[in-house]
Amino acid sequence: IAWLAEREKIMAERGQVHNSLFILQNGMPATEGAVRCWFEDFEKILGVPFYPHSLRHYVVTLFSKKGIPYALIKELIGWSNLEMCAVYDDTSARDKHWRELEGISLRERRAVYQVGARAG
Repeated sequence: IAWLAEREKIMAERGQVHNSLFILQNGMPATEGAVRCWFEDFEKILGVPFYPHSLRHYVVTLFSKKGIPYALIKELIGWSNLEMCAVYDDTSARDKHWRELEGISLRERRAVYQVGARAG
């Protein structure tokens, strides 16, 4: 959402009006080649393959880790099927369980983890 506000500011300052999500510094729509170069740069920075489809995984996982319910994620992304959220959510089971334990102290969390480790 912060990007959309920044995008609108850049476009207004440069007198641009269009619906392109990705723009250049001059406010013009980014070309396919420019976006491809950005993704190559992201791969170098991150050290892992980066492709447009990975953004779905990233956004759904980020929202899930922040505790946003699947019903809202589905609406924000525009999916008609709630099950898509589970497909794209890469949050590990351990991460989900730790989030559920946020209300207890670190010492209590460690105790719960140690009990689980002994049981597993």
